[in-house]
Amino acid sequence: MKDKRLKTWLFLLNYYAHDFLTGVWGACFLVLTILRFRYGGPETSLPTEVAAVLGDMGSLFFWLELAALGLLAVTGMGRAFDPNLGYQAEGAQREKRLFLVIKHIVMGVVFVGGTLASYFWAFSF
Repeated sequence: MKDKRLKTWLFLLNYYAHDFLTGVWGACFLVLTILRFRYGGPETSLPTEVAAVLGDMGSLFFWLELAALGLLAVTGMGRAFDPNLGYQAEGAQREKRLFLVIKHIVMGVVFVGGTLASYFWAFSF
């Protein structure tokens, strides 16, 4: 009985972490987007001190974003092996899995594209 409760808590923690890390990635991407469009790239004439701080912030948020994406992938693998993913009837389970596959393909493209854009934004100050 104890092993089943532990497994349940680990799955709940994994599900929470997966969703939380999605929010962390999104917040870091939003910060880098705001920095990029508010302060521009290297062509803007900012004081040296301000440019240095913006560069440090861009770098920090990029690495936080990359760490969140890595942990997001790891927790996503944990979710993929959850035996209780589809507890509905067989037809509903297939539809749910198809929806999850499509959603994760779209989100994967968004995460990879956003991370690449963030890379160029973070290191262009």
